[in-house]
Amino acid sequence: MGDQMTLSIVDANEARHARVHGELADAAVAALAADPESLADLDAAIERYVRRDGTRGFFEGWSSGVCDEPWDGGVCVIDLAARLAAWESTWGPPPEQEGAVSYHDPSSPDDIHLRYHLSDAWLITGMEGWSSLAGQRRAERLAQPPLDFRAVLYGKVAGHLAQQCLAARADWTDASIAAIHAAWLMTPRDDLGGRTSRELLLERRRAIVWDLEDQALTWSKLGAAPPGLPLESAAYRYGGCGTHEVVLYYELLRHVLESARQWLYSEAGQPAADAAELAARLEEARRQWLDTPRVQGLTPLEVIELERRRIPLAVSGAEAMIDDDCPMCQMMADDLGPCFVHLDGCNMDDEFPFAFHLSRDEWEAERLEMEEFNRKFNAEWAARSAAKGQDVSSETWQQSFSAADLAAGSPELALLGIAAHLSELGLKLKELPAGQPWVESLNRHFGNLREAVGNPEGGLLEPVVQRFCDELAAVAADHPVLGGQCADLDRQVRQLAEAMASRTGGEALPF
Repeated sequence: MGDQMTLSIVDANEARHARVHGELADAAVAALAADPESLADLDAAIERYVRRDGTRGFFEGWSSGVCDEPWDGGVCVIDLAARLAAWESTWGPPPEQEGAVSYHDPSSPDDIHLRYHLSDAWLITGMEGWSSLAGQRRAERLAQPPLDFRAVLYGKVAGHLAQQCLAARADWTDASIAAIHAAWLMTPRDDLGGRTSRELLLERRRAIVWDLEDQALTWSKLGAAPPGLPLESAAYRYGGCGTHEVVLYYELLRHVLESARQWLYSEAGQPAADAAELAARLEEARRQWLDTPRVQGLTPLEVIELERRRIPLAVSGAEAMIDDDCPMCQMMADDLGPCFVHLDGCNMDDEFPFAFHLSRDEWEAERLEMEEFNRKFNAEWAARSAAKGQDVSSETWQQSFSAADLAAGSPELALLGIAAHLSELGLKLKELPAGQPWVESLNRHFGNLREAVGNPEGGLLEPVVQRFCDELAAVAADHPVLGGQCADLDRQVRQLAEAMASRTGGEALPF
């Protein structure tokens, strides 16, 4: 069995084929996650999985036309216009809709595997009857040409909302903004091919989320940002929306609608004279909101642009740090690689028009599942309270958690657990008189502990741990209400020290 095969790439205008290593065919299939429409699109996407040799294109020098005759280990035909990959091979199983492929970098001996997820639009099949199946799928796609739906979602929304706000002016209530917003999302439109804004916002979200997650893992493994989609690619120009765009679009419409409410109903303001004037004001509000930095110093337009190009929103640990006094944030600020920012829609209304579910049945099923989960959780929580004869909320930690046996694992995980509890203790100290100096002192001791754990041969662990525990005892003496938390942190720090001593073959610390 050989590891070479015939690979043909077909788009709407041309086809090329060559005899290649099977790993390149694997990479070509994985690159379909970028939804390429042309050979140029696929050439750019394969660079996610294969290091490019200079400026040479991957298909440069290939023969023209399609060849579906097996060579050595098999044959593969990828028809981009049909969203189809036909595969037959003796050197390995056919690829699947999701999986991982080896990253090909001749300069690196490391065997790195990179993940991919193909959208449901792609079909992987055998070679038998592939040509007729491809023709059928091409015809179906030609019957539904790509739609520039963003021209409607962004370009026509201000005028529509102006009319709706004026129509609702006489009967305006606190719920009017949500109702007008929902109607814009849920009403089919002729300029959207009879579909709703909501459908087009959510149709491709799941696939884009998976692709961005895969690219974030690639970034972490390779230490460099993966290549983004070309601006001229169809996937960029007509592709769907990811979670970031859906969330930001929700916030945009709420801002525009709130602006309309203020102009129309503010006692101090002069109401717009007609729909055209109000539409112009709302259009300006829309433009300014999109052009104002709001997420990690980026404007919504810049965040959406990154997502459309399938580039994860990454910041350094220092940029991601929210609270300088938080030990967890301080650990995150270390140079551990990029931190990825995700917008989750936690501030969106909890109603179906604004949910991420494609169908109302899915949304209702999840609500029932969450209600059942909450019922069971509350029952178990009450049972624990009764068994202990006290309110469970009086337990040591209420806002942080760490497993009891963390010290038996890696030192890094044990430090993470200590940091979580120390962060909660810091929040309590900030609420007490003269608590800030204690927060700063404990954070310094925790920083010393991290350095000592990172250099176990340096001989500093024992005195560092002792001083940290002394400081915890001093906090407990000054603030008895925090005595239980200080005692538990003392226990965790000492357990970590004992575990470190046992790993290095040294004696257990005498305290």
